[in-house]
Amino acid sequence: MGKKLKHVLNVSKKLYYNQYFCNDVNNIKAMWRGIEQIINTYGRKMSFPSILEVNGNRLLDTKSTANAFNEYFTCAGPMLANSIQPGNRSFKDFMPHSP
Repeated sequence: MGKKLKHVLNVSKKLYYNQYFCNDVNNIKAMWRGIEQIINTYGRKMSFPSILEVNGNRLLDTKSTANAFNEYFTCAGPMLANSIQPGNRSFKDFMPHSP
């Protein structure tokens, strides 16, 4: 395919999807349908590359990846709470006085 034809096709796609998403800005179902068209998910199984490493081990399957994310997000709250220094002010200092 020539450069000029590729350029025209790319410009046409951009214009088409720009118009598509502008017309369906309030229709989330139609917007997802457009996103699926762009990334071409029809007729193929979604997969992802293994790029996650935990403790030096590369995670190769979806179950171990899901477990690693679960472990991280269930520990994130307590880890953040422990990293915050306790204040010496009362919560009442931040509340407006009632009339």
